[in-house]
Amino acid sequence: MNVTSFILVWLSIFIFIGGDNMNFVYDLVLNFCDLDNFYEFYEWDTTDNLTYVQEIPIFKIDCFQMNDLLQSSCKLSSSFLEKIYKKTSTVQDVIPYATLFTDSFRIYAFLFDRYGNMIKKSSLLVDEENAIMEEIGELDAIQLDYKVIEKCSKISFLTRNEKKIQSYLLSEIKSLYKNKKYDEINYLYYEYFSDNKSIREKYLFLIDKIKYHYCSDYSRLYDIIKLTYSDTLSSS
Repeated sequence: MNVTSFILVWLSIFIFIGGDNMNFVYDLVLNFCDLDNFYEFYEWDTTDNLTYVQEIPIFKIDCFQMNDLLQSSCKLSSSFLEKIYKKTSTVQDVIPYATLFTDSFRIYAFLFDRYGNMIKKSSLLVDEENAIMEEIGELDAIQLDYKVIEKCSKISFLTRNEKKIQSYLLSEIKSLYKNKKYDEINYLYYEYFSDNKSIREKYLFLIDKIKYHYCSDYSRLYDIIKLTYSDTLSSS
């Protein structure tokens, strides 16, 4: 969904001021996510805890450094932490260690702990990102002092909604098997496959397919389960 549909009033004004070799962005909306559950702006939801930032520093880095920050768990140097300490303010509070990074093609916000470890990150609303891009053409790049702690194990290409459906299906199928509802497992299995297996083999096969080889076509199983529960409630 488009998050701007539920942000009723938020006027974004971007002003860059130089001082102490720092530039700042003013008034924008961020959605800080855990590193393992990161969502681009087009997947933001009305239930997300949005942060309304009044002021945040921005630094230009090269694309290789940006890729590291987006695809790895990184740790900043203590000298850079001191540079950004309490330079970010929200409507209600001051964030100790936060900043924007750009490589002139994209902009992301990052949160760090007091040791420099990256803990959260956020994309930007597309109109706000574009507005900032128009102003940073002459921004000088820095050589960011950091180290890569750990590469992301695997990047998921599932949408936010697909992840929710995947999690739901895994939970429900495990519950069906645990409660020995084998007819239901058979029904779900034969929606996609026709070969004959034992009930345990069917159960394990479904779990494997949904967990490691999920595709949008499996959403039909979600509809079947939901419909089954709906029919059960209406008949009771």
